[in-house]
Amino acid sequence: MELGADDVARHLEHLAAQPRLALDTESDPFHRYYEKICLLQISSDTEDFFFDPLEHGLPDPIRALFTDRERTIVMHGADYDVRALKHSFGLALVRVVDTGLCAQFLGRTNTGLKALLEEELSVVIDKGEQRSDWGRRPLTDEQLRYARQDTMHLLELADRLLEKLDALGRRHWLEEECASLLTREPVEKVFDPDAWRKIKGAKSLQKRGRQVLASLYRWREAVAQEADRPAFRVLRSEAMVRLATQIDRQGRITPKQLKATKIVPNWIDRERVLEAIEAGLEGPVPDARGPRKRGAPGIPHTSKSKARLEALKKGRVEWAKALGMDPGFLVSSAVLESIAKRGPEDEGALSAVGGMTRWRMEAIGPAILSALDVKEGDEGC
Repeated sequence: MELGADDVARHLEHLAAQPRLALDTESDPFHRYYEKICLLQISSDTEDFFFDPLEHGLPDPIRALFTDRERTIVMHGADYDVRALKHSFGLALVRVVDTGLCAQFLGRTNTGLKALLEEELSVVIDKGEQRSDWGRRPLTDEQLRYARQDTMHLLELADRLLEKLDALGRRHWLEEECASLLTREPVEKVFDPDAWRKIKGAKSLQKRGRQVLASLYRWREAVAQEADRPAFRVLRSEAMVRLATQIDRQGRITPKQLKATKIVPNWIDRERVLEAIEAGLEGPVPDARGPRKRGAPGIPHTSKSKARLEALKKGRVEWAKALGMDPGFLVSSAVLESIAKRGPEDEGALSAVGGMTRWRMEAIGPAILSALDVKEGDEGC
């Protein structure tokens, strides 16, 4: 059911009476430079709703549904949605259960929604509209069917997974991780004019090619912003490298030659492409080296810390197997490296290492401290 402005008031009593609601969002990052949330899907135990924020914004009654501390919002893979809701509407959720995190705590190898619904509920869903243009109106019946299936079974799925988590005594681990999830902030899109060096094939270019690629990279960003298109939908990186390589070999290119390459889409003004190429060729020759690393240097490794790291990596495999969890989810390599370099000697010092949450301290804290007890004679060279 699609909720318009009048429908919100009509159905608000039903929604507000629910102790929990399933929520998902659809955005347009594959079709717009300035991405935004285009659709909200909301499900109770008995009804499914759509809400169109492009038409209605996000009125206070809808906001209140998601910010009531007495109501649980069930989501799947909520990291993106949490950030997107803050970015699009300044909306910070307050109480979430993420079924994707549930699956990770249960040690599932495939934590995608499609796989979990099939495994737990024998429900098969179609992900064919995943990269659909959600910013275009009207939405198609196929889009709405796709969007509805993302929340209509989510509450039942959460019940199944939470029951299994309770049997393992890990519900409080999930609650801590979900609370941490809610603190994540949107990542602002910042253009790095030197990032062209990271494009595959850039390192093989000679002087002219680097000039052209660097200039095209800046031109593409300007066009993407003007047209409100993702940069890859203006001109793909491999196409820019092909053009730069051609100019590297033969020199300047004429309008006729540019058209013959069929590299530039028809909707783009080729004169502007040629201007960008000329601007590059007339400008300075960029350094072929990659961008320098910025920021303060980290703690260097010693032979002792390297021995610690090897012991921790070996231990992580064993601990993860015993807990039936993915090693990388249990504790990341970055956290292990930080622990190895710092060499904490007690629980207080270990818990102060970034990433060592309470549930990780409970699950593997003592094992980590034991693994860190590397004797001097065990040091690497």
